[in-house]
Formats: sequence, C-alpha cells, structure tokens
Amino acid sequence: MDRREFLKRAVASSAAMAISAAGAVQGTVSVTDFGADPRGQADSTSAVRSAAQAAMQRNIKRLVFPRGTYRVASASAFALGITGKNELEIDGNSSRLVMGADALAIMMDKCSHILVRDLIIDWFPLPFVQGTVSSSGIGWCEITLDPGFSIQSIPSILSVDAYSRSLRNFDPMNLSIPGAAVFNSSFSKPGVLRIMYKSLAMPPKGTPMVVRFHGGHDAIRITNSDNITFSNVHLLASPMMGYNIATSSNLQFESISIGFETGSTRLLSTNADGMHITNCSGTLNVENCIFQGMGDDAININATMWRAHHAPTANQAMLFRAPGIQANAELKPKSNDDVEVLDPKDMHVIAHAQADRIPVPEDAIIAVANRIPQTRITGCKFPGNRSRAVLGHANMTIQRNEFNNTSLAAVLLAPDSYWMEGPATENIVIDSNSFSGCHYASNAEEGTIAIDVEQTASRRKAVSLGEGRNVSITNNSLTQCHTAAISCRSVDKLVLEGNQIGVTWNGNAGRPAIILEEITNGSVTRNSASPHGMLSVRQCSSTSISNNPGFTVSS
Repeated sequence: MDRREFLKRAVASSAAMAISAAGAVQGTVSVTDFGADPRGQADSTSAVRSAAQAAMQRNIKRLVFPRGTYRVASASAFALGITGKNELEIDGNSSRLVMGADALAIMMDKCSHILVRDLIIDWFPLPFVQGTVSSSGIGWCEITLDPGFSIQSIPSILSVDAYSRSLRNFDPMNLSIPGAAVFNSSFSKPGVLRIMYKSLAMPPKGTPMVVRFHGGHDAIRITNSDNITFSNVHLLASPMMGYNIATSSNLQFESISIGFETGSTRLLSTNADGMHITNCSGTLNVENCIFQGMGDDAININATMWRAHHAPTANQAMLFRAPGIQANAELKPKSNDDVEVLDPKDMHVIAHAQADRIPVPEDAIIAVANRIPQTRITGCKFPGNRSRAVLGHANMTIQRNEFNNTSLAAVLLAPDSYWMEGPATENIVIDSNSFSGCHYASNAEEGTIAIDVEQTASRRKAVSLGEGRNVSITNNSLTQCHTAAISCRSVDKLVLEGNQIGVTWNGNAGRPAIILEEITNGSVTRNSASPHGMLSVRQCSSTSISNNPGFTVSS
C-alpha cells in the first residue's frame, strides 16, 4: 500500500470510530483512555506505554494524543514503543511530549506503514546547560548559568564548548574541552558552575559556553522497518541523536524540524547528529524541513564499512569494524549484495561487484553499496549547526535548500576510514541551493561543498583512479565562504556548471575559490566569480574547462 492510500484509509476509519467509557476501542486508542494527563502535571509514562501496547495488541489503526502537554518523567528505556505493527497513525494533535529521563521518546522495530504527525518532543531537564564565563584561569572556568538552565546536580560531562549567541552555534574561536579532560565540576555558588580540566584553555570572560552531558539514548530510534513517515514533528532536544534509523527502507520526512522554538534562547538542540541513517535502502525523502543547533552533523547517511580478513570473497570474509568488533550475521554481505572494495591506504575503489564474485585482498575495506537509500533532500533550511549540514556518500539529490553558518562544510560527501562509514561517492546531484557563511571553524583546504576521498583532511590523499563518480554540482549560489566554495578530489565524470561564487576565504585573496584535483572526464563551465576568484586545477585529465567568467585558472 502506498502512503496516500494508507492516509486515505486512516482518515476514513478515524471518522467512523468511537471509544466507549470503558476504554474499549474500535480502530482508535487515545493515551487519555489510560490515564495520561494532558495538563502536564501528572507523570504520563505508564499511560503512554499502555496505549502503545494496546495499539499493538488490538486491531488499532490510530493512536491519538488529545492536544495538550504530556510529561513522561520516568521512562527507563523508551516512552512510546511500537514493535511488529503494520499500519498505524500516531496523531499528536500538536501536543508536547516532555521527556524527563534519558530514554527514547519513540522506538520502532519491525514495523511497516507507520505515520507519526503533529507532535513536539522536548526534554526537561535538558541534556545540556548554557551560560557565560564569569571568571577563568588556565585549566578552569566558572560559568554563570542562563536563566532557566539551573540544575540540582551535575551529570557526567561530554564536552564544554564556546558558542556564539549571534550565530546560535559553535564559536569561531573553535574552543572545545572534551569531557575526558574534565576532572572536577561543582557549584562555586548557586547558579555558577565551576569546571576544572586538564587543558591550557582559558575561555575569556563573557564567552557563552554550552556544557553537554553524556546521554545514553537518542530521541527516536527506528530499526528493521519500512514505509515510515514523520510529518510536522518538531524535536527540540535529545540526549544523543535526534533520529537514529538503521536497516530500514522507504522513509519520508515532511515539514519536520530539529531546533529552536520562536523566542527560545537555547544554543543547542540535539547533543549529537540530528538525523543518522545507517544501512538503509529504498527511498529517503526529506522535504521542507528545518535543521538547526545540532551538536554534530544535521544529516548523516551512511553504510557500515568493514576491514576484511581471510577473505576469498566478500560474503565469506571475517569482517571487523574495529579490533574486536566483528560483523554479526545480519550485517555481513549476502551473496547477491553489491559490494565495493576500497584500498585502506588511499580509499580508492579496487573493485565493485556482487559479493560472491568479488575477490578481497587482506585488510581491504568493504562496503555494501546497496545499503544506501535513493535520497532526496529538497526545500529544507539549515540555519546553522556544529559540523556539517549533510554528510553523505551516494545516490543523493540535494536541491533547492538553504545552508547558513555550518561550522564545517555544508555538504561533505566522502567515505570515512575512522568511523568506517561509506560507501564511495557516486550518483550525486547538488543543484539550485544557496550557501552562506559556512566552514567558519576550520581552515582545511576544502569547500563549502566538498567531494573528497576521506572525511578527515589529515587522512586525504588524492588518487588518480578516482574515488567518486557521476557527480553534478550545478546552479548553486555560494557566498561568504570562509574557505573555498567548492572542492572536488578524485572524481570521474564531474559536471560543475552554472555556480555563482561570491566571497571566499573570508575575503582573503590568493587562495582558490574552486579546487579540482585528480578529476577525469569532467566538464567545468559557466561558473562565475564576483569578486574575482581562482580555479585551481591539479592533475586533471579529459576535463573541459571553459567560459567561467571572473575566474583565473591555475594549474
């Protein structure tokens, strides 16, 4: 059943359903039938879980939150859990679900055709605090907490980071103290947090700071499911990631947001990625959404990569993600999976074939290429977050979006041999987007749009065989770029056309606005630069470069 048919049935059935005073249901169940308090005064944890359980056990097609605020203060693992359910609409009626513990707000496993809509999810207390440095010295600082961010006790600290209130994002001074360096935290007086750390960092007085706490759960986790839709769902915080989705297919996100409400003074939304999609397939559509304030990447879409040992073929190899972390049977390549084999020295693709037909050298890296969905990210806004807005790999269309003030590249497409996320980059369209003020927290030689052989600059080595293929970057507007506007390394069949480049390298002349290295079979035309820009071409072959007004070509 397609999504339109599912929604048609959901609407038709909901109009004909009634709930008796005894709580017996015919098609619809409400969390208030089980005692949930829409005034937000009583703890509704048990009622929400009971309603979800009833929806799974009976012939229920609709789970409803009558409009209100629901406090879920005592969930130990998850608040709303759905397992093995086919066809369910979860209607929040613009209600607010306020989590009070480190637990999943929504968990789904082995579900199909699920719609979640019109829901706001938040945490109290928040999984972070923020304030301003009132005094500091080498190895310590005192932070006067902002109004509304007081805490009774200090959880384990993940990091202590300098932020900018004007950007509502990580500060350009790039000051971050990892939690592992913190050896003491206490209250020097009410509302003043004193942090001592093994570091020479001394944040200046008046610096806004965000202190993230360790979390154990994401806001929403989905596994082994298909045909899942989130519509008009607004996520304001999370102890870890926002959406963590694995081994699922056919995912739709419409008019969702991760970020801040109007009038909020918060500087952080999720502690980690906003959306983390791993080993998924089918289609992934992200339309008219907003992503802001994440503590890491806004969207990360990847397939797990593995080191291969004792490997006659990919489906027979012993696979390890890290020493001692072996692939389980479910994640190992199946005989007919589409597998890439990469050279760990420089991440170029050695071979690409069916798993039972592809020889694998000892210690090579392999990725299952068909565990990446056909992705469309369209009409979205990224007002700023720490790290990247879109971190991906293959089969992506990124079109008509707005990117502003990401601390690193707005769009980075490259495999990662540290986190073991792939596959290699291919079949990419980046078209008609606007970019401004991105990549302000690093001087790495990469672009606001970056296609590369490795995610981390220190491990990159451009290779002649080509890591990526079939990449089209067209009709984008890029300005106030703090590094290059566009960088592409080791790409076969690159189209770079019609892009308008404004200020790059924060106005410092003499460094390239566009970087092309080891490009084969490329076409670079009708790109314009104002002010004048440099187009750096290094070791490219069979690549046409013409009619790029405002550019000087340097090789």
